[in-house]
Amino acid sequence: MFPRWLVYVIFVHGVLSTSNTILEMMLNAVSLPLQAFFNESIYDHYGIVLDTQGMSLVVSMMPSLDLLGFFFSLLLAVPFMDSKGRRFVSVYVRVFSMILSSLAYVLAKYSNSIELYGVAQFLLGFVQPLKMIVVKIYLSECVPDRYRAFTALMVASCLIVPGFISTLLFLPSVFGNEESWQVVPKVCAGMEVLYLCLAAWLPESPKWLMDAEKPEEDVRKAIRFYHGEEENVAKVMRDIREEIDLGAHHRMSLWEVYQNETFRSIFKIIFAALLSSSLSMTCITQNYTQRLLLEYGYNVENSFLLTGVLQIALVPLLIVNPFLYERMGRRPLYLFSALCGIFQIFLLYGAQLITDINHGSNTVTFVLGTLSMVVNGIAGTTGLINAFIIFISDLLPPGAKVSVTQFVLLINLVVQIPAVFFFGNLLTLLGSWTFLPFLVLQILIFAYMFLYLPETKQLSVVSNIRRVEASLHHGSEESGKHEETTPLLTERKTYGT
Repeated sequence: MFPRWLVYVIFVHGVLSTSNTILEMMLNAVSLPLQAFFNESIYDHYGIVLDTQGMSLVVSMMPSLDLLGFFFSLLLAVPFMDSKGRRFVSVYVRVFSMILSSLAYVLAKYSNSIELYGVAQFLLGFVQPLKMIVVKIYLSECVPDRYRAFTALMVASCLIVPGFISTLLFLPSVFGNEESWQVVPKVCAGMEVLYLCLAAWLPESPKWLMDAEKPEEDVRKAIRFYHGEEENVAKVMRDIREEIDLGAHHRMSLWEVYQNETFRSIFKIIFAALLSSSLSMTCITQNYTQRLLLEYGYNVENSFLLTGVLQIALVPLLIVNPFLYERMGRRPLYLFSALCGIFQIFLLYGAQLITDINHGSNTVTFVLGTLSMVVNGIAGTTGLINAFIIFISDLLPPGAKVSVTQFVLLINLVVQIPAVFFFGNLLTLLGSWTFLPFLVLQILIFAYMFLYLPETKQLSVVSNIRRVEASLHHGSEESGKHEETTPLLTERKTYGT
């Protein structure tokens, strides 16, 4: 039976914690009022009137502050997952940072300070990795194995909520104007206070509690809450203990992960899924959607109409997808989404090639451009973007998650920033040739994942790791079903010692 508490957990962590997404949309949604604010603030403080180029520089600096906050969060906040707990980072650190960010936005408006606005952007970036992955890891460690991917993906699916909320809030007749844009951060701060009240009493991850050797009764309470009173608590504790013992250390460094043959193979799977996401057209072209559609025959009005229609049309798939991941499995859905990503590149390459040859658009480019946007939506909705988070939850013991998470998110920054930054210029210089390196890379990643990605649906992390280990040693996933309990590393810990 579907547990009622899971609906509450998804609502709290999925819907009420989306204020950061609303504020991330503000720079684009309220661009003209904010540009007027930037100009006025810089003139008051420095006596400079921004021209078009100067304003473009200021606006482009704001996302850079986001990225700087993201980087510092990886270094400072994410490691607290091990020392202070998953809930501490997911709830308290995230809420504190979000309220500070909202307060900085409000003070920036009332003090006419672009500097405070920059601080707010930095703090907003600080929140991003916490919401993007730490919350999902926290919840995936709490719920039973059969709901692990479902919970993480359903929380991700709740991002449609801030889209609808922001559409209302950012209307010029509501708060999307020069006088009232600061009301939006106030609303977001209120959402965070409500979230804190509803999330603070939820138990910590039972896996972290056991790994940190907290009182056994705390572990039992957490298991009874998340798994249900009817669950065999002793069996769940044995399973968690076995999972923790696979790592043998309270915290595994990235070097320790890579030294072990089994964990190295798992790391390669996660890394491949990350590259597939970071270098997908779904991620790269999200800042160039309108430009591409205009190039392929759309006008501004029709491009916005297509984007809006697709967002609405994909909502059912977004809701159904978490159920599919638990019923059909991770492997077929991920491979399907990866194929969609490859097909999208083919479509964009074809549309751009015809545009280059004809020096303009025609009916064929219009159709190919439309299809590319449809396939793009399907690829993103079915897991191309979030799959690496699922694989971290499915294939790593608690002690290895932090170091791997830090690394893959750092690589995500290092890879995606230049790819997104230079894509527009490359498209102007190289035309359709721009898509070919991405196409080759995605095909190679797909081939690797087709060969090595195991099926992990509704299995314990221990079973999944043993499957990978068995496939390495015996060339067969089926032999991974044995009940071997020897840790992959050398030490074995006992609970409470």
